[in-house]
Amino acid sequence: MKWVMRTNTDTTLSGFTVRLFWMLTKPLSTILAFQSSTGKSFCMYWQKPTAMSRSPYQTAKNRLTVDLLIGADGIHSSVRKHVVGLEIKPKFGEVMAITCAFPTSALKSPFEPYRMPASIHGSSGAFVLAPQNPEGPELLGGIQYRTYERDRAGWDTLWNDKDLLHSLIREKNDSWNDMVKSALDAPVKMLSIWAFHSTSP
Repeated sequence: MKWVMRTNTDTTLSGFTVRLFWMLTKPLSTILAFQSSTGKSFCMYWQKPTAMSRSPYQTAKNRLTVDLLIGADGIHSSVRKHVVGLEIKPKFGEVMAITCAFPTSALKSPFEPYRMPASIHGSSGAFVLAPQNPEGPELLGGIQYRTYERDRAGWDTLWNDKDLLHSLIREKNDSWNDMVKSALDAPVKMLSIWAFHSTSP
C-alpha cells in the first residue's frame, strides 16, 4: 500500500502558495520518470484525485493510475525547479502567434458546412481558425510571425498594444483569400499573443 501525505498548512514557494506532498514509499524521481519509462503521455484527468487515493488518468489507448501527479504553472514555471531539482530555462523559438476572436457569422465560407478547426495556407503563411467553444458562435483566428525574444515587461508591452497587434495581423490582408479576409475584417476582440517556447525533454 502506498500513501500520499500532505502538510496541514500551506507553504509559499517562489510566490506560489502550495500544499506540499510526500510519497512515503516511492522516490519522487521514480514518479517523475513514469512517462519516459512507460512511453505513455498524459492526456486528461479521469477524475479528481483525493489526498489519500491514487490518481487515475487516461492515455490515448488505456487508463493508468499513478501514486502522485504533479502539475506546474506553465512553461515558465517557478515551481518546476522545486520538484525536479533543476533550473530549466525555456528556449524561445523566435516565433509568436497573434490571435483574435470574432463572430462565426462574419466568416464567408466557400461552402457549407465548413469543418473546423481549419488551417488556410497561402503566400503569407497559414491562418488558423478554431471554434472557441462547442456551440461555435465565436471563432479564434491566428497567424504566426517571426520575432525576437523579450523580457516579461517587453511581452506585456506588446500584448497591451492592441493597435499594433491589429495592424500586424492585417498587414498582408490582400494576399489572403476571401475567407481569411472576412475574418480579418470582422469586429475583432480579444487580441492576444502567444510566444513559442520549449524545454529540453
